[in-house]
Amino acid sequence: MPTRPSGPRRSTPSTQSAKRLARSSSAGVELGPDGELPVEVLVDGLDHEMAEVRMAAANTIGQEKADEAVPKLVTALGDSDTRVRLRAARAAGRVGDPRTIRPLCSVASSAP
Repeated sequence: MPTRPSGPRRSTPSTQSAKRLARSSSAGVELGPDGELPVEVLVDGLDHEMAEVRMAAANTIGQEKADEAVPKLVTALGDSDTRVRLRAARAAGRVGDPRTIRPLCSVASSAP
């Protein structure tokens, strides 16, 4: 059986982005029972200046199937960063809210 190196555990880029998102949000944010960020923080993360944080927010919204975030997720489909747009589209598909169908079709039809 392979052994893990001793020492501190390294964070993945998405973990680091999520931590940045949590730090950049307002103080006193209460995490959910499993350590998840509130939807409001994730929605705010879609406006963050760093694309990596916007990507992490979109990914988490999709994983959580947070339909409360759909309006902001639809806006993220027009983000200036292609990687953010892609993650917003994936998240919209995962959420499965009918409000995302028309914007997703519009984005798909305008893609090169």
